[in-house]
Order: sequence, then structure tokens, then C-alpha cells
Amino acid sequence: MSMITHAMKTLGVAAFAGWMLLACGPSAKNEQQYWDHNQAAVTEFKGRWSGFNALVDQEAADAKVAWDAAGKLTNEDEKAAKMKEANAKFEIIARMKEVDSKLDGVQSNIDKLNALKLTKSEDSTRQTAVEKARTLMSDVEVALATAQPADKPAALDVLGTQVSALIGDTSDTTYSQLTKKKSSSKKKK
Repeated sequence: MSMITHAMKTLGVAAFAGWMLLACGPSAKNEQQYWDHNQAAVTEFKGRWSGFNALVDQEAADAKVAWDAAGKLTNEDEKAAKMKEANAKFEIIARMKEVDSKLDGVQSNIDKLNALKLTKSEDSTRQTAVEKARTLMSDVEVALATAQPADKPAALDVLGTQVSALIGDTSDTTYSQLTKKKSSSKKKK
């Protein structure tokens, strides 16, 4: 799948999910699940990309204040709406989740490429793509492990840069080209 096709599908899915969330409105049960997931993400990412720890701690503290205030409300709709606002305060964590998801996607592409049975000439193409993708993943991990952003905008900028780098991965295009060649050669036989 090309990067543009992948981006369009991702955008379409995100738009549909956003529409569904708006149509249905927040529920306390769903917001609790998001809260729990955000708490787990705080722990994971603080251990993984420690240069962001102070900012993540501040973000979590701000969210906790809003979360505690929401817990005091008795009207379920208002409570759910305030819980949603508390979860929305996890902007850095949301961006870290996006980076992590993109890293998983690149790894998945590597795994798919490595599973192909190829000729020697095609194997060279695969190895180049796999090496490039692994280097990209390593560069992103190093950039985030060594980052020391001074404030939230700087953190979001650093994370956004890494998301952009991962979107530029071409291993999915190489996979498509190699599998297209395989299916074309099978049809010719």
C-alpha cells in the first residue's frame, strides 16, 4: 500500500471514529478505560523516553486534577464530558502513542518483507528496504531517548518530527512492489 493510500485510509478511519464519538458522546465507562490506558502509557513512556518525564509528570498531574473534579459530579453526562476533558490533557502521551503505533507499523512491514520467498535479485531489494526501515526505527528511538524538550510545545514538536519520519518509511511500498511482481509472474505461468 502506498504512503498516500495508507494516509487516506488512516484519515478516513480517524474521521469515521471521530464522527462516531461525537454522535454517541462520551460515556463514563469509556472515559475510565481511556484513563486507565493513559496511566499505563505514562508508566511505559517514562521508562522508555525519560527526557520527557518532567513534562509527562506535569501533564499527568494536570489531568488528575481535572479527573478528580469530574469524579465529584453526579450528572452522568456532565461527568463523562469532564472525564473526557481530563483525558484530552494527555497530549504528549497521545503523541507518544502515535509514535509507538508507527514504530509497530514499520516493524510489521519488516516482518512481512522477511516472510517473503524471493529470488536473489529481489532479496537484495528486500534487504535494502529492511535495513533502511531498521535504521529509521533506531534513529527515532535514539532521537526520543536523547530528547530533553524544555516545554510542551517543544515536546510535541520533537514527537511530531518523529511521526513524520516514520510516515516516510517506504518498506510498505517495497513489500507491495515485491508481492506485485510475484503475483504477476504467477499469472504468466
